[in-house]
Amino acid sequence: MRLPDLWAVCWECFDNAPEQAGHAPEEVYWVPKVERWLCSNCWTDLEGVGWEQDTTSLVSAQDALLNREEQTQRLIAAATRKRMGVKL
Repeated sequence: MRLPDLWAVCWECFDNAPEQAGHAPEEVYWVPKVERWLCSNCWTDLEGVGWEQDTTSLVSAQDALLNREEQTQRLIAAATRKRMGVKL
């Protein structure tokens, strides 16, 4: 069973071109200064904020995802529940 590819949305990219707003989760970060999820390109384009500034306080969208093994286990459990007719 193959897992789906998950994408994170950069809010700046979404405002400008929604069809191109999807990025790999490890490329999208929460930027507290503007309180938005931004990709690394949009973040470096912000005035007064540079990639080299305090990268330790940022949260990556990847942090919100389960690892591959946990995703696979949940997908199998959901498929099994569906086949067995179990409703939650």
